[in-house]
Amino acid sequence: MAKLEKGVWASSEGNPFIVVETMRAHQEGDGLEVQSRLPLPEQVRAVIAQRLERLSDRAKQLVPAAAIIGRDFDFAVLGRASALGEA
Repeated sequence: MAKLEKGVWASSEGNPFIVVETMRAHQEGDGLEVQSRLPLPEQVRAVIAQRLERLSDRAKQLVPAAAIIGRDFDFAVLGRASALGEA
């Protein structure tokens, strides 16, 4: 069980939605093996995809740069990294 807990924590970073959906997928036997990092369940991917789809075109252009920079960043860094500058 400790390995499962560590895998869920590593994958979710404590995000309750991801924790719940990962545990649900594990209980339903969706092929999740206990590993150091678990894949995001399909339900989580679907929600993220829906939210990304609702972004403006400009925001969608920023997503790849933001993903590379990481969880915490300065918006000025994002602007420089994306080559979009400020509007």
